[in-house]
Amino acid sequence: TVQRIRELFVQLLGVGDVSCVAITPSTSYAMTLVAKSIQMNAGQHIVVLEGQSASNVLMWQALADAHRTCALRVVPRPKNQDWTPGILACLERNVRVVALGNVHWTDGSVIDLEVISDRCREIGALLCLDLTQSLGAMPFEGRRIRPAFVACSTHKWIHSVHGVSLLYVDKDILPMTRNMEEHDRNRLGADRTEWDHVGAMTSKGYPREFMPGACRLDAGGRPNPILLPILLKSLETMTSLNVRMIAAYCEPRIKMVADCARTLGYSVPVRHASHFVGIRLPSRPEKDRMSAGSVAVPPMEVQPVPETPAALAAKKRVDHLRLVKMEDVFNLLLQRGFQLSLRCGALRISVFLYTKAEDVRSLCLALAEVTHQAGVGSVGPRSLNRTLGPVAHRIRPLASCPLYTEAGTKRPKLSCRVCRSPNARFYCIDCSKDITQSRDIHALCGIDVSRGEQSKDCVCVHIQGVGVY
Repeated sequence: TVQRIRELFVQLLGVGDVSCVAITPSTSYAMTLVAKSIQMNAGQHIVVLEGQSASNVLMWQALADAHRTCALRVVPRPKNQDWTPGILACLERNVRVVALGNVHWTDGSVIDLEVISDRCREIGALLCLDLTQSLGAMPFEGRRIRPAFVACSTHKWIHSVHGVSLLYVDKDILPMTRNMEEHDRNRLGADRTEWDHVGAMTSKGYPREFMPGACRLDAGGRPNPILLPILLKSLETMTSLNVRMIAAYCEPRIKMVADCARTLGYSVPVRHASHFVGIRLPSRPEKDRMSAGSVAVPPMEVQPVPETPAALAAKKRVDHLRLVKMEDVFNLLLQRGFQLSLRCGALRISVFLYTKAEDVRSLCLALAEVTHQAGVGSVGPRSLNRTLGPVAHRIRPLASCPLYTEAGTKRPKLSCRVCRSPNARFYCIDCSKDITQSRDIHALCGIDVSRGEQSKDCVCVHIQGVGVY
């Protein structure tokens, strides 16, 4: 089970092999292990983002504090939520570590890791990634990005349970990586049935030689007989799915949410993840935001001011008032049965393969209603309903990819009526099975492709690289 978990995680990343993967209890554990393995020289810096998840910040903060001449450089949140230019501006020759994610965990704003990884290699910086918020729902070009370290908690988009985080270590860096714990499970020969005998303590103590590869970094204790089988099943499911297909299914749905939020006046990242987005309080003139019993909220875009004690106190009041209003919107949506989260002032909304177009439309209309009810919106539900019509129509071809076969062929040849391409593959959303060449009615998706029947749950994925539908 343990070896198979390593294999599937490498397959999901698209880089490395099983000798590069360690199993840890959390991403904070994995990144602390990494931080304790890195040697900092005088004057070197560590780059992180404002509002970044603590699981990929606190250990770097401690590492910088331990070296008086080193510093933690925090990239401030840009007004347009495009982090990449600000990150690149910080990547100078004295940067040792760049600790990021693929997307920002609060609002899904996308970070261009390919550009950043190129720059990291130029300056000799180590790229340490926390992919908890994206791996399994967004494609990750591991061979192109070539990160030094990757940690991923499995309870998010790998759809497993809490209590496990998988750590990838680049082979060239693995020799310098130090163990967090001393235990007998990572010693050479510990996997042998006669280990109790050959690994017994002698007058010189227990065996000192470690297992080869990243498995020596595994956390101590016996493999959990409950967590690991569940994780194995989750990884088998996620690797059997086409991640690009998942992104293609989710993207138009989350785009509909983002378009709706912008129409209502919310602040939305220009580039965001294909499976979730975080929206912030609308930016409107103060006189238009006043309503009976409501709190006046300062404008979203505040001009830079000197960080005097008075200015800092004013900023805290602004942030508090924003949060109060977003909590109102959040609680009203919860009362309507929607499952959402509020992260650092951003209302985070996510979709996946079980999300239908009708679900997204219902959320958008509810968002308009509660925004109007909370006294912060600029568009009413009726106006939004007129806008949502054509938007919802645009995503129907994805939810209903019409299939047909050519008469007289021995094996059915499928084409997509949307793009007319014969070089397409079709996958069942329910079970991820490739049904391109299927001749039978599939038990879960219920489509008989040999008769040219249509399926509302199939997605066409081009194999010539011209696009994903």
